[in-house]
Amino acid sequence: MDKYSIGEISKETSVTTRTLRYYEEIGLLKPSYVADSGYRYYSKDDVITLQQITTFKKLGFKLSEIKEVLKEEKGISEEDRWKRAIQNEIQTIQGEVKRLQGLEKLLYTTFHSIELTGELRTEDLMLFIKSVQGIDQREKFWKRYFNEEEQQIIQGLPTFEENDKRTKEWLQVLREIHERINEPIDSPEVQQLAEKVVNFSMHVFQEDEQLINKYWELIRPEEGEMAKVYGLDSETMKYIDEMVEYYLKKEEDK
Repeated sequence: MDKYSIGEISKETSVTTRTLRYYEEIGLLKPSYVADSGYRYYSKDDVITLQQITTFKKLGFKLSEIKEVLKEEKGISEEDRWKRAIQNEIQTIQGEVKRLQGLEKLLYTTFHSIELTGELRTEDLMLFIKSVQGIDQREKFWKRYFNEEEQQIIQGLPTFEENDKRTKEWLQVLREIHERINEPIDSPEVQQLAEKVVNFSMHVFQEDEQLINKYWELIRPEEGEMAKVYGLDSETMKYIDEMVEYYLKKEEDK
């Protein structure tokens, strides 16, 4: 039988002797032969097992999980044990990816809110967290009020959870509206904003005016109620209504 000392194994695999002793201590990898002198020797099968441990450790497996897989189970082959373990690890990674995607959306929303208001308010942060956690409820809401074709358009709307070109464009328009909310709606600057709002809405809603009005009324908060869509509180929506109505009337009179 080919035998390899702990020093030889360490040199060939770059696994420290300290790590090898720890693996033995926890029962993960025991040397096949221990001499009367106390020297430990590993077989070829031990080396293969060590390679498996090293590989799956790099793939994110915990030592306890690897130990469980290496344990022989009656009626279950080693191949099936590894396949099951890998599938479990994939599910764990998918869960982590979902968590990180939620965190990414939260960070983008927070970043855009600071751009919009110039500050970070605690109440806004709590609202964002609630929003990210309530994605399922949001989807149920869309399904309740919109048909399948409308849902596809709604789901494609820019949100502060993303960082694409349309989100940045809408953010800039909304910020200007907030800055000019006390100005007369017939001022040239406000009317330019009204034109931007109309053109942007027609673009993102694919020129479906009926859907624009339907969506707008559904997201409108009651007086004093918290905004359903960040940045669109009742005061802001009322101002947008007035400046857009003035703009459209002026266009009709041309």
